[in-house]
Amino acid sequence: MNDEVGQTETCFPANRPARLSAYTAAGGVALLMSFLTFYGWMFPQLTLTGAVVCGLLAVVTGHVGRLRRRRHERGTALLGIIGGWLVLLTCAALTTVVIAVFGGLAAVLDGP
Repeated sequence: MNDEVGQTETCFPANRPARLSAYTAAGGVALLMSFLTFYGWMFPQLTLTGAVVCGLLAVVTGHVGRLRRRRHERGTALLGIIGGWLVLLTCAALTTVVIAVFGGLAAVLDGP
């Protein structure tokens, strides 16, 4: 017989937005790390777009997770928020570098 019938388990309810925030921030980092492979350089627009979407989703769901009053997963939500902002800043820096490189090449190659 099962002796645990009728007993309630005392575990904390899951803070799903906090976990989703951490997972999407990790997904954005993984997409940015694909620039170390051939795929990232073949399809940079898809890679950067996916990283931006992951970063935005991580920031939004991280704030939703922080608004929930469950203290045991607020650190996970904060991790997702910080990771999301770092992914967004990295994407902005990469976009600026790409525009500057192509602008510089256009100016050099457009000789008199």
